Amino acid sequence: MKEKAIDNPDIGKIPAQKSSLGWRPDIDGLRAFAVFAVFAFHAFPRLSFLKGGFVGVDVFFVISGFLISSIIYTQLAKGTFSFWNFYSRRIRRIYPVLLTVLIACLGFGAFFLLADEYQQLGKHVAGGAGFVSNIILFREKGYFDNASATKPLLHLWSLGIEEQFYIFWPLILWLTWKFKKNAMFWVAFVIATSSLVMNLYWFKTKPDMDFFMPHTRIWELLCGAMLAWGNLHWKERAGIVKARLGGDRLNHFLSINGFILLVVSIVFMQEKGFPGWQAILPIVATVLIIMAGKDAILNRWILSNKVLVWFGLISYPMYLWHWPLISMKRVIHGEHPSVGYCISAFVVCTVLAWLTTRFIENPLRFGEHGKAKTVGLFLAMIVLGSVGLAISAKKGIPQRYLDSQTIEKNNFLEKVKKESQLRCNAFFSEWNSIKGINCRFQHEPGKNNIAVIGDSHASHLFIGMTQFTGKGEGVAAFPASGTPPFIGVQENKKFYRFHQKAWQYITEHPEIKVVVLAHRPHKTFGEILDTNHPTEKDPRRIMENGMRHTFSYLRDLGKQVLVVLDSPELPYHAKVLEYRPFIGRLKDGVFNRKFYDDTESIAIYNRQISTVAEEFPNVHIIDLAKYLCDEHKCYAVKDGKILYKDGDHLSNDGSLYVAPYLMEKIREISK
Repeated sequence: MKEKAIDNPDIGKIPAQKSSLGWRPDIDGLRAFAVFAVFAFHAFPRLSFLKGGFVGVDVFFVISGFLISSIIYTQLAKGTFSFWNFYSRRIRRIYPVLLTVLIACLGFGAFFLLADEYQQLGKHVAGGAGFVSNIILFREKGYFDNASATKPLLHLWSLGIEEQFYIFWPLILWLTWKFKKNAMFWVAFVIATSSLVMNLYWFKTKPDMDFFMPHTRIWELLCGAMLAWGNLHWKERAGIVKARLGGDRLNHFLSINGFILLVVSIVFMQEKGFPGWQAILPIVATVLIIMAGKDAILNRWILSNKVLVWFGLISYPMYLWHWPLISMKRVIHGEHPSVGYCISAFVVCTVLAWLTTRFIENPLRFGEHGKAKTVGLFLAMIVLGSVGLAISAKKGIPQRYLDSQTIEKNNFLEKVKKESQLRCNAFFSEWNSIKGINCRFQHEPGKNNIAVIGDSHASHLFIGMTQFTGKGEGVAAFPASGTPPFIGVQENKKFYRFHQKAWQYITEHPEIKVVVLAHRPHKTFGEILDTNHPTEKDPRRIMENGMRHTFSYLRDLGKQVLVVLDSPELPYHAKVLEYRPFIGRLKDGVFNRKFYDDTESIAIYNRQISTVAEEFPNVHIIDLAKYLCDEHKCYAVKDGKILYKDGDHLSNDGSLYVAPYLMEKIREISK
């Protein structure tokens, strides 16, 4: 989506591309069509007829491969190709706008983002500056996950793939040209086929890798590269074939069908399983549209429209600006922006794109002193990437808005967590190898009398409990993401095996006197498996079997059991409770208790476990809602401290708030 040269830097006029192909206004119109699709997908996710708008990026890939490969082929044929010139052109094309957007994001974030948000942004700025955003994002979450909406630089994954591709592609073409010129198409074909095969092989088993990694996506750019070779070197032969098949009518046929396939892709494409087989459709559509030529019916009538062409000329900065405008709003307000905001964001995005192109990109991209501009831009990007790394290393610079006492407390609690994980790691090394499900020992193994088992809602109790233990007391926590704390009840096969180790540890360590069971009922309200009775399909029966099995097992071991009824979930993300400079707090943290009481999964679970617990004298219950709610209201803020870190997990302060009640109950049942 990137390479074109402009004679006149005033984009208010339609410029001419300096390429071997001449200017293709329809390709600029296609760029506009693609960026509109991506914007609509991000801004209006609830519009079912635009649910495949993300394929606009795939359209960009083909266009990029077509135009840039055309330039390389032509320069190789003329003997004018230079690696310096190629990468200098790329730097002066890509860097000016990217630097502007990254600096703007860091500047905005310095004033409005919280420490963890700014820390993540710093890491992603460094990734964007180094063109490795796709690799960083692959190690985090999937592109279509809910968490992706809070990453203002998520969209730079595509730029990473493109620039990684252009590191080796010019070299491959240059070497091929030196040894066997006519093999260029087939080299592209072999690499593209291999990439497509890898894409199809991994799209089900490793979908995140399939989406973000270059080796499963470069076939899309290479489809454009193969089309470029055919357009330059098989033009006469193709013209003869076209003439026999109908001449202009064939071009019209290609244009119409390409356009239909592209619209079908945008309307019907599914997020699940993408790229996979689905990605072939928009790629074929784009190839057909470009192959049809600028005089084909829809290329001339629609894609060459002056308005579309104008948007196409600023499509690159539009793409870079659009997602930060939407995502930053989502980060700060904890919910997707309104339709009105997104419409306004489109207008702002367009203005920013025009201003960036007119006053930043074009002056740096064209004109004299090209070498100095290239070196300066390259060094500026290194500096900016280093700044991003520093912000990430400094944990988002919390000193921007937090007092030193709060920072010191947070650092202390994080140190407690880290040390507790290291103690457990020595005992269960595999457990802590998976992010987000760390087991923790307050003291060395054998010196903890309390075990907490469950999912992440068991984990968030640990830090508070450790701060209220007395002499001879200690806590060992065994959380496994999405896994209920009942023997034989399996929601996640991968993580359930960790609980099996936990139960073995509890069995073999008589110093464990009290076992605390805690989890989020909503997480396991549905598809669960009874490992002892695989034929049982009723989730309520499965849970009841697991409860009875667990309670009787712990009774026979002489353990006391404390069941924690879960903390109320918020009707919004806890970020809106944080104080932000220039914004303040968006909510006061008070919400209607009815929101909690009417949650079906919680109500069913609480009734069920209360009924089963009556059968076992060793089982006791504590309801966290008793301490976080009154008769009508629930409170996410107490004494000015925010008790939640997201929509359902307790923060460190929340853990510290409920811990005295937990420890009091534990000591009571231990007597």
